[in-house]
Amino acid sequence: MNDRIPYRPPLQVIGAWSSMIFFVIISLVNGYAVFFNWNTADFFAAYITIPIFFVLLFGHMLWKRKFLFCLPSEQIDVITGLDDAEKEEAEHEAPVPRNFIEKIWLFIV
Repeated sequence: MNDRIPYRPPLQVIGAWSSMIFFVIISLVNGYAVFFNWNTADFFAAYITIPIFFVLLFGHMLWKRKFLFCLPSEQIDVITGLDDAEKEEAEHEAPVPRNFIEKIWLFIV
């Protein structure tokens, strides 16, 4: 089954954890200067996204009545529609770039 998965990032787990840690650190030190010269408006402007995130997260959990942060890997369906996707990929023809800009764009995409 794993050999049919078309793309598996080599550093998927480490990349997800490192980016989460990075963004948590950025969120916490975003407004550190306000602690040297206190201004309540600057404090709220720098840190309002943290409570908004948790309000949206827990509001979504209450609305959907699912109190899980992630699903067990056994419950994630990666097989449904795989045959159709493989068939479509086999029939797909790669576009030919007409100029340098399109060559760069198709490399990115």
